[in-house]
Amino acid sequence: APDGAWATFVNNYFSFAINPEVTKNEPRTFADLLHPDYSGKIAYSNPATAGDGMAVIILTSSLMGEDKAFDYLKKLEQSARFHTKGTGYLDVLLSRNEIAFANGDLQMDLDDAANGGLSLKP
Repeated sequence: APDGAWATFVNNYFSFAINPEVTKNEPRTFADLLHPDYSGKIAYSNPATAGDGMAVIILTSSLMGEDKAFDYLKKLEQSARFHTKGTGYLDVLLSRNEIAFANGDLQMDLDDAANGGLSLKP
């Protein structure tokens, strides 16, 4: 506004996304991601280089407790295809069907789906 007032429309909220054209059985829980159907089809950004990757650790730790979260992430790592330096390119990889599931941020995922022509669903 001219007086400098502002309001947040969409914040940088953590999300997970799938390619709905190829992922017919959407994962609903973290345990679902450990199913063999997702083996080699999961990617998430590196927690050391991306805030959204660190959010994976923070979220699982908040929900499961630190010890159980790291046990879970060790199991999930067996299904991970790779980790990216940042989060932005994961939407493109989802849309190309190179992966089936990835972390992201809700604002970017919604924009890429609505305006970027990418096939993904947060």
